Amino acid sequence: MRAGRQVRLSASREIDDPGRLASHVAEMPSWAKTTLETELLEMEPGFKPFIAQSRAELLQTFDKGVEEAREKIKAATEEDWKKIWTFKYQGQTLWVIASFFWDFTQSAPSRTSVPVRRSRS
Repeated sequence: MRAGRQVRLSASREIDDPGRLASHVAEMPSWAKTTLETELLEMEPGFKPFIAQSRAELLQTFDKGVEEAREKIKAATEEDWKKIWTFKYQGQTLWVIASFFWDFTQSAPSRTSVPVRRSRS
């Protein structure tokens, strides 16, 4: 990606730093662990996102997340997958996942989510 090019995430958010985007992708495997360990993730104003300082740090973050996710998924019970999980940002609910079920016969995740409309204030 060329320097200065912006990556559009949504109508209201953009990432203009390729290093931040790579760091965000490196963090994704850790979301499985977070989702199974907590029922609420709430980010407040002033949240500072992870930004790797090197390629080695990116790979270390990704690999650690994959390892932890595998352990959590392997140990998860059926009840763990049925917990309701909520994501809030600055007090607004963005996601409520009514169930999160991994169908091993399909080798793909399957989830039912309850969409949450955000008010535009």
